[in-house]
Amino acid sequence: MEQRTEFALKALRTGNFRELCGPYGISTKTGYKWRERFLRQGLGGMAEQSRRPQGHAQQLSAEVVCEMVGLKLAHPAWGPRKIRELYLRQKGQAASESTFKRVPQRERPNPSP
Repeated sequence: MEQRTEFALKALRTGNFRELCGPYGISTKTGYKWRERFLRQGLGGMAEQSRRPQGHAQQLSAEVVCEMVGLKLAHPAWGPRKIRELYLRQKGQAASESTFKRVPQRERPNPSP
């Protein structure tokens, strides 16, 4: 982190950015990324950050999950294909059949011992 901070401070004053990246052993892309983080977040931006995605592009809202689970509870003998079809008729669009199988299984309440 010390090296990143030192680099970011020098990057604010340098005229030749590519030349500055060489001694630090980083690409110019990484150098620009570090400099931007420093400008936006200060010293806190120089810490290692998680590469994990913040979310999923097609993540379901809590409301949709509740409706899917509710349909499954209302029709426990139905499979995901029928439940998806019912949801599709009610709402006009629906997630995949595999999602209608996975979500009720994942959200099923655990029985108390």
